[in-house]
This record gives sequence, structure tokens and C-alpha cells, in this order.
Amino acid sequence: MAPSKRIELTLSKPINGVFYTGEDNISGDVKITFSKSVSVKKISVHLKAFSETITKVDSDYAVMQNGLYIQGPDTRTFHNMLNLEQRVFPPDNVWNALEGSSKPFKVNPGEYNYTFKFDKLAGVKPNCLKYHGKETIMFTKKQHTKLPPSFNNLTNEMNKIDNLDLYFYSLGKILYIVQVAVELGKAKSWFKPFDKVMREQQLIEYIPNKNDLDYDQHENVYNSRVVYNNSSSPGVRTSSLGQQLRERSKQSTLSIDPRITSLNISADASNSVTPIESPKMNLNMNGNISTTASSPEPSNGQQMITVNQSTFKIRLPHSGDNRHVMWIEVRTKNNGFNHLYRRDALFRKGSNKFDKVYVVFRSNNIEELKRIKIKPAKIQLNLLETTTFLSEGIANENLSSLRLINVDSNDNMDNLIDMNELSPYPSHMNPDSEGYYKMECPLNLRDHPSLKRLLFNEENYRHRGNMLYSFKSCAISRIFDLQLMINWDIYGEISLTEVIIDDVQLYCWPRRIYSRRTANMEPEYLPRYVEPPTYGDIVDRIVVNSGDIKQLS
Repeated sequence: MAPSKRIELTLSKPINGVFYTGEDNISGDVKITFSKSVSVKKISVHLKAFSETITKVDSDYAVMQNGLYIQGPDTRTFHNMLNLEQRVFPPDNVWNALEGSSKPFKVNPGEYNYTFKFDKLAGVKPNCLKYHGKETIMFTKKQHTKLPPSFNNLTNEMNKIDNLDLYFYSLGKILYIVQVAVELGKAKSWFKPFDKVMREQQLIEYIPNKNDLDYDQHENVYNSRVVYNNSSSPGVRTSSLGQQLRERSKQSTLSIDPRITSLNISADASNSVTPIESPKMNLNMNGNISTTASSPEPSNGQQMITVNQSTFKIRLPHSGDNRHVMWIEVRTKNNGFNHLYRRDALFRKGSNKFDKVYVVFRSNNIEELKRIKIKPAKIQLNLLETTTFLSEGIANENLSSLRLINVDSNDNMDNLIDMNELSPYPSHMNPDSEGYYKMECPLNLRDHPSLKRLLFNEENYRHRGNMLYSFKSCAISRIFDLQLMINWDIYGEISLTEVIIDDVQLYCWPRRIYSRRTANMEPEYLPRYVEPPTYGDIVDRIVVNSGDIKQLS
């Protein structure tokens, strides 16, 4: 009969009280109680990390078997990323004296206490990289890959058949475990060739430091070797929906040098709603335009202005064909959307996010344009999540949307745009060859009382059990886009503009906070710990501690 035992594993709290980071020594205490004498070979504590992805193969991938088309099997991939061990019994001097002997120790009944501590994980690479061949498809470059964050720790709770979205979302996970293993010794026989091992373990949440969490925004595996299945619609094979979304965004994003003397972007419109055909461009000092696949980096201290245009442009009603066309531009310095921290202001003046928004017009009659009655009827900001699981070259993509704020005409939007503030588009004083002018008018979203108070993820929200952070690992990619949607009331007719900010890297802690008195700064991996409210994915409105109403869905 196995000896009566009790293993208690107590972990030290992380520095921030919520999750472990690369600056934490993961440590704790182990208490083991034996009710009678027992033979013990070794007691050790393990810190393990692994990921698992399952991809569902749809009906388009059927194989012929015995004259019948059989759907291909699902694919499953495991990655053993970390396995650190610290032996707590026997002590080092005894273990070294054994010189490899497996003879067990007789341990008397009683209670035994041990401590353990693992070194910081900052900069550690996953063990699985050594088994990735040259042809292995990954979401990151091998040389840049670091330990990813925990993901889907609550996967058992989410794996519900009655909710297909949560079911497919739970098919990928990254788990970190602290495990105590007590290896018992006994006489081996042919029918019991292995020693008995008693285990006790705890799941922990690990989120790396910023340097380990960052990834190259344009580093991906979107190529012909990857087959995409739409997890939200089982059995339907589609192209990458998230990739289509980001390509649509890149078709309306450009970066400009404010010192350029001319900037001419075509705004021809033959339909009432037309996609803007503007590839991402970098304008150099000579005014030459060169198409690029990624955002240009400023050089020699040069400041770049990134312009995110609305996906579609609108022909204003009652203005004749092509007479007046409008679209939206969101302008930031050096692409201020690259990184978004918790509690960052989104619309407040100086936030370098949505504080400089312009309505741009193309018109051949400026005086008539000024008389047009135009005002926002509804403003909505959404956070779009694209989570992709990869296994053996097949990827399942999960898309979801979180509403950050929603304001309508009842929330005092009459003064957000004043057509009397129309001015020529920067460096665009003269009409083009067809006699059209480019004009702009500020859209003062930063003055709206609700928008200017909005702080990103002030509630420390958990979406489907996970805090809001972006990452890319070997087989799991989680990226976010921002979607600004504005309904316009133009002579009583409603038109829609949409601006997509693609691949915004999110972090679940606030920015560095500088103290004037101490000249110290709060490390960015230490978020202020406030117990978040508990609510589900379908909650529309919640009340936070201060009594303010925050809207999410």
C-alpha cells in the first residue's frame, strides 16, 4: 500500500501581485508530510512550460480511402518550451557523494519543509527551437523568439460545446506549471519496473517583459505554405480573414515627412462608397514616392507623420457626380499606435492616438463645400482580436471584437466639426490638373467629454480569460487592430467611414511613470494591482469602483 502523504506547494507572490514577469524569481515552499516510514530517492521542483495547438481540417481536405472520401484528421502540435529542475532532497553534498547511485533513503514519519527558487526568465529562449528545422513554419523568426506569455489558462472552463467561438478559441494554449515530484524508491521487479512518483503542481500566469514580448510587426507566415481555415465557421475554407483586414488597412496608410513641399494622393471617386487606393508610402526629402511593405523608420532624428486613412471614401449627397468627396485621416507622430499600454489615453490632447483627426475633402467648388451640413451621428471604437493557431502548416484563425466606446447624437456631438475651419490640405494650395482642390477640416474628437476621458483598458479587462496583450510564438499569434467607425449625418442621410489601425501591440501594464520628487521611475512590468471586476464576454455595461460607467462588449 502506498504511504499516506500530503504535499503542500506554496508559491511566493509575484512582484506585481497578479502575474509573474521576467523580473521575478519564481520561488516558494514545499511541505511534505509522511504518516509512516518511506524510501525516497529524490524530491525535486520543476518549472515547466509547453504549448499545444489543435487545428481543425475542413471538408475541402478529403482523401480517397476504400472508394470513399474521408475528411483528413485534425492536426495537433506540442512544444516543450521549458523544463527547469531544482532538487531539494537529498542535499548537494549527499547527492554528490552518491556519484550516480540510485539507492533510496529511509525517511521517518513526520513533516519536511523545503524552499526553492528559479532564476529570472528574461531573455530565455524556448527549448523547442532546437527541434525546429529549416522548413518549420513559425510566426516569428527563430533568432528572435523568446518565451511567450501564458495563454488560455482557463481553457477547461472555456471548452464548452454550446459555444463554438469559445471552443475553437480554446484549441491553443500556453501553460506554465510549477510541479513538485517525490520519487520513491523500492525493490524493482519484472511487473513493476518503474519507481512510483508522487506529484503536486500549480498553474501560474507568466507574462514576459516588453523586450521579450515585442515582435516584428511585419514578421509573419502569411505565405503559400500555410492553409487557413476559418474556425468561426466549421467546414468552410476561407482565406485569412485577419490578413485581409490588415491588407485593407495597409491600402489606406502612408507615412509622410512634414517638410515635403508636395503630396498628391489620388482621390478619384466614381461610386458613392469607394475604397481608397493609396499604398503605404514613404516620402523622402526629394518628394519621390517609394512603395514599401512596412512603416518607414525615422532616420537622423527625422520625425515622420503616419496617416491612417479611412478604408472607404464617401461622395457627398446632392453634390453631383465627383463634385465633393470626403474621407477621414488619423495622423500620429512616428506611428504612435505601435504600442498601446493599459490606461493610455486614446483621444485626449497630446495622446498621439486619435487627438489629430481630420475630415479631408476633394472638391471643385470650395464655397459650396463650406455650406454643406455635415456632423457625426455615431462614433464607435472597437478593438479587433485575431488569434491564430498553427499546426503542421494548417492555421485556424479566430476573430473577435471588443467595443471600447460608443457615443451617439445624444452625447453632444454638434461642435466636433466646423466647416468654417476648412483649410487647404498641407502643401496642397493649388488645384490639380482636373481643377479639384484638397481641403481639410479638424474633427475635434479630443474635445468630446466622453472620448477625452477614455483610457485604454482602465478596468484591466480579461477577454476570454486572458488579459489584453499581443504576442507571437512558434505556433500561436495574437494580434490586435483598432477600428474607428463614424456614422455621418449629411442632409439627413447616414454614411459610414471606417479607419483601421493594424497590428497595434498591446501591453497589460501601464507605461513607465516618472516621479519628479524621487527622479525614479516605476518599471513598466509592474502594473498597479487593482482587483478587476468580474464579468463575461456578453456584458454590455459594467460599473467600476469609482462609480463611472465603462462600456465594453
